[in-house]
Amino acid sequence: MEEEFWNSINLIAPPFTTYSVRRKNFGTDQFKKCLENAIAYFAEQTTFFEEVNQISQIIYLGKSQFRMMKGFQEMKKTHQAAIRFKRLNIVDILEAFNSYVADDFQSEILLPSRQNLDYVLIKLQGVSKILIRIITCSRKSSRYFLGLIKMGSFYIKGSIFVSTLAKVWDMSREMCQYAVKLYNDLRQFRDKLQEIKNCEWIANNCELPEKLEDWLGDEYECFVNNETYDTKLLTKSEDIENFRKEMQQVTEIIKNLKTNEQEDKVESKSISEFFPVKIEKMELEIEDYKPILRNEVTHLDYKHSLASVRSKENVKLFLKFEDKYRKQDPQKSITIKRLKQKAWKDFKNDFKNKLLLMQESPLLEYFHDNLNHYMSNE
Repeated sequence: MEEEFWNSINLIAPPFTTYSVRRKNFGTDQFKKCLENAIAYFAEQTTFFEEVNQISQIIYLGKSQFRMMKGFQEMKKTHQAAIRFKRLNIVDILEAFNSYVADDFQSEILLPSRQNLDYVLIKLQGVSKILIRIITCSRKSSRYFLGLIKMGSFYIKGSIFVSTLAKVWDMSREMCQYAVKLYNDLRQFRDKLQEIKNCEWIANNCELPEKLEDWLGDEYECFVNNETYDTKLLTKSEDIENFRKEMQQVTEIIKNLKTNEQEDKVESKSISEFFPVKIEKMELEIEDYKPILRNEVTHLDYKHSLASVRSKENVKLFLKFEDKYRKQDPQKSITIKRLKQKAWKDFKNDFKNKLLLMQESPLLEYFHDNLNHYMSNE
């Protein structure tokens, strides 16, 4: 079985040996430019490591609270792969190899051996594999936290997690594409370089692929080179102009509706002329543009009783009003006769955390069971 040299941590580089060749037999302009561009590109990826440092801080702060969440475990895998990528230090490898490539201004030039180029190509294989690992793990983690946000929980921390992971995912995807392109460009020069004899570095049965994307296989096509979705926001001038026109149309509709309300005349035709959607749907969208007063009361229909607790919002209102009644109006309080202040405080603090982590159905069951448990023990 062929050994996976790209996955070897202790892979020893071959001794750097050079040989002289006439300049006309090997044009170094393209070769040198390819290496210098690659060094500059990987050296400028400071933003990537800043995002990785942010993931490190998130893991440190939430390692106890979120350790059982699958998305958090995938985030830790993303961080571990990013650390391996940093320790690989591809910039130093490329700079060391580039230092042995002489400038193309002499009649005879010095070039490194084929074994030295093979070492760089093997390291690029490892870089691409590690970056794909970062891409897949960050994608799984972000999808997990997006699922929690869609279910109506984990808004604040979930948004921070997803935004950080998305940045790491996007930059890893871009770097992986560049690493594949760099490998393919350098691979073309392999046959032009001379192989040093009596230099047994790796096994003879190790063959480097012609195209790195073919060697990576489905992982590269599915997770890196997949162009079936758009990863950019409104960046085109046409998109921005269309968005402005739509917003102007919505503003005109709102003005017309306000005028019609004052005259007690509502014309549904004005809406359908602009948007081919149902009137009920448009009315819901227009409601979003109405200002919400800071002190506006949104719980007029709430009745303070255990039977009215049927949703997450009811749990929040119950805790809020019960705490208020215990201090200001004890006659309306439900728990003041059965729960002491310390027990009520423990119960309230417990549910502040549960509201962020638990789904609605198990949360309601947990609420009623624990409230009865607290009240029966007092």
